[in-house]
Amino acid sequence: MAPAYVVSSSYNNWRPWLTALIKGVAAGKYTTFTYDGTFGNGGIAATPFDGPSAKLVSPALRKEFAAMLKELGSAAIKLPVSKAHPGYR
Repeated sequence: MAPAYVVSSSYNNWRPWLTALIKGVAAGKYTTFTYDGTFGNGGIAATPFDGPSAKLVSPALRKEFAAMLKELGSAAIKLPVSKAHPGYR
């Protein structure tokens, strides 16, 4: 029996950090840096919200979800400061 509902979540996307790391090493200019992944810099992304299960969610809610992700990416929605990692989100 397949699930009727799914939960959408976010995940860490290490590609931007790894790209910066590799470019720095290749150029002989590597320095250590802290990577604060955000929706804006591509370090955090939402799991895909498509496929058969997406049909269980109204088009209006899917549109609202897409708008929220866009606002997170532009920092129009501010995330609280992390209690576990002060100075980061």
